[in-house]
Amino acid sequence: MKTKITWLLVILSSWITAQENDVFERLHSTKLDNHLFITYDGTDFFYKESHINEEETYTKIEKEEAKKFQISNDHENTLKLFLQFYNPLKYTITSSVTEEESPDYAAIISFINNLPTDFTFASEAVETAAATTGNKKYQTRSRNKQVKKRYEEVNNSIDNMYRQSPILYDWISVFANSLEGSRFSEPTYSLQLKRIIDKINGLQTVENYLFQKFKINEIRKDKEERSVNEWIQYMTANIQEATDITSFMNVLKTSNTVQRILEEKKEAARKSLQELQELLSEESLSLESVLGKKQGKTKKEKFRELTASKQLLISAVYLDKMKEQEAAITKLKELNTEMNAFLVQFQKQPSNDIEGYKMIHSDKFGWKYTKMRTYEIMGTNLTGDTKGKKRVVKITVSKSQGRIAVFGSVGLFYTPFEYKNYGISEDKVAETQGDPVYLRPAAYLNFLYKFKHGDLLYPMFQVGITQGIKTPLFPIGAGFSIRNNFSITAGPLIAFQNELGDLSIGDTADDALLKDDITTHVKWSWYLSLNYKF
Repeated sequence: MKTKITWLLVILSSWITAQENDVFERLHSTKLDNHLFITYDGTDFFYKESHINEEETYTKIEKEEAKKFQISNDHENTLKLFLQFYNPLKYTITSSVTEEESPDYAAIISFINNLPTDFTFASEAVETAAATTGNKKYQTRSRNKQVKKRYEEVNNSIDNMYRQSPILYDWISVFANSLEGSRFSEPTYSLQLKRIIDKINGLQTVENYLFQKFKINEIRKDKEERSVNEWIQYMTANIQEATDITSFMNVLKTSNTVQRILEEKKEAARKSLQELQELLSEESLSLESVLGKKQGKTKKEKFRELTASKQLLISAVYLDKMKEQEAAITKLKELNTEMNAFLVQFQKQPSNDIEGYKMIHSDKFGWKYTKMRTYEIMGTNLTGDTKGKKRVVKITVSKSQGRIAVFGSVGLFYTPFEYKNYGISEDKVAETQGDPVYLRPAAYLNFLYKFKHGDLLYPMFQVGITQGIKTPLFPIGAGFSIRNNFSITAGPLIAFQNELGDLSIGDTADDALLKDDITTHVKWSWYLSLNYKF
């Protein structure tokens, strides 16, 4: 049976995934140090990397596809693109530059952004029990109007608690359903609970700033919603596109407004995130003080473990994103400061020409830059039989990643891992028929390595993720690719297995007791993935 499944995996993988040619073209693209010199002879464009070395000859740039380069130097990966002198009576030469996501960074970002947020970590029985719980309503038998009003206010606060967070949604649900309802009538308790809920709700401010699009009402002529990075990119592009002093001043004024609004949102998000971190760490005792006293030692320990894991997730996800966006806002602030100073002391910049050449582009590919640039150069003949004839070439430049190329893929893998199931037979706990996984589709992030010599064999490493039958599965493995025709990877599979807690096989129990006893543990297995194309 397993042999048949393995062959089925091979057949399906042959059309589900295969390495794209672009991955190998990136690995074999030309390495570039700093300068690139272009010349045009009226028919074709040519390039070389040095204007000093007389022995270096020009290489023709073919027109069929963009010539690819990888740049790497110790000056923020600065590229200076020069054009050799040409007779303006014979030719006109124009150039433009566009940006697009670098495939290496895009693969990583896409893999992270497309991680599912609705993973389940429990057996079907436990899932059903959890689904019927909903938002817990706390009630009182007291006829005192003030007491009833306080219960109503607290329940409203719980109902309106922010629950859309992909990171804390499960923690918030556990917290909301574990409160000490009998103490809602206590003024001190209700005030403490509202203070905690306010800090939890502050997470919405954080996530709106980090991940959502919004309008800036102060800009009346522009009602478009954009994210923080999109606002920065939009203003940066507008400043770069301004063609006269009037439009430049107007755009810069708008950019200053955008900067101020983004800094205000950044500060509000920073404060809310700090309060939430303090709640989960330094104020953990205060947090637990509002939980029900009947929770039991085991449930309290699990809540503490869940709280600790969320602290790590906040540090890994939100803090890094905050730093990234703060750096982007700082870049906009630096740009605005520089441009404001430029308006005060307006003067022409000195020429950066090398004798015989004109610098037509100077760009930086710093470590924070995650895109690549495509330079399009067009030559138009003005005389002779070829008058009006145009010749266009494209040069694509990206940061060098050494001998590694990163790409995403979707494919099938085989694993012998099997989910355990438990049930009640004759009032006793029994292990029932398991659920084998065998074949499962997964999203992979792959790292392909190129040897210094040769283009036949390429080692590769991959990490994947998928939702299993019941819980998530994480294949992490290594292997090799034979050009873009065949690849094989294998390695450990991280899975989550439902296990009995205090109960054992043969113990007397009912369905409710069994559901409460089942816990999830990390289990290791292995996987195999074969991919080829004809």
